Amino acid sequence: MRPDPTVPRGGVPARARRAVRLVAAAACAGALLAGCAGGGRPSPSPTTPAPTSASPTPGPTQGSTVPPEPAAVADAAVADLANRLGGGTEPITVVLAQRETFPDGALGCPQPGHMYTQALVDGYRVVLARGDREWLYTAGTDGIPHLCPSGEQDGGTPSGAPLTPSAG
Repeated sequence: MRPDPTVPRGGVPARARRAVRLVAAAACAGALLAGCAGGGRPSPSPTTPAPTSASPTPGPTQGSTVPPEPAAVADAAVADLANRLGGGTEPITVVLAQRETFPDGALGCPQPGHMYTQALVDGYRVVLARGDREWLYTAGTDGIPHLCPSGEQDGGTPSGAPLTPSAG
């Protein structure tokens, strides 16, 4: 019997080896995509205080299926900032509260060393002011605001300065 020229001496046809490589590559790609689907924000550390609402307006909840209105997200951000800053005589004002589609899961506030979903993500942008300082908050569709740190001690920036997160 004459050997088949398409089958190498090892006995596994080239077509079968290619199929095995293709399946292995697809499995690796699936694992990478599954790792990226973890969500937009890294989990808060245990020392991060949970936002509290001093307003009678119902704020965002993690289990909510209806996206909150921007005003409710702003109220939760005001409560969080008031908690961070402590007492003060000047009120915290809402400069901007709007829905926004962000280019990725960082929600406009990427943090060094974190990986984010690389897809359009709906959420909210909130800008707060107190005196001559401003703070940028962003939130996902759950409406839970997160302060974008500026690198300054209070996390804010001088009014009128660009509201961009710190590089580290």
